[in-house]
Amino acid sequence: MRTIINDLLDYGKKHNFEIKLINTLDSDTPSIASTFHQAIVINMNWHNQRQIPFIICHEISHLLMCNNHDAQNMRLRGRFNFEYQANCNSIKMLIPYYLELIDEKENINYLNFMNYFAIPSNLQNECHKYLKSFI
Repeated sequence: MRTIINDLLDYGKKHNFEIKLINTLDSDTPSIASTFHQAIVINMNWHNQRQIPFIICHEISHLLMCNNHDAQNMRLRGRFNFEYQANCNSIKMLIPYYLELIDEKENINYLNFMNYFAIPSNLQNECHKYLKSFI
């Protein structure tokens, strides 16, 4: 898991995002991205450690979307859509890491993928759809 986290942090840094890892926050304090500062704060003390790669992807996705011309339109359509799209982008970013872990194609399973990264259950349909499109 550490290798995945380091790779995602490198990805963010390649996009010139400032990323701070904080170990002193409460375990229920969410991570955050500042589009104004192009910076991300990740709570490394998060209560579900398996979810940290998903969280990093989510926050990176916010910054990537804000650098995209469609971001303003997305924000105008509502915060839910902005969060939803960040979640979908996170799933897409994590799928290649999951596929590297699987020896045989028939062992690929979206529920195992969700479990491995502790992806929230309300994203089950999206995980199924995007994983299926990758294989």
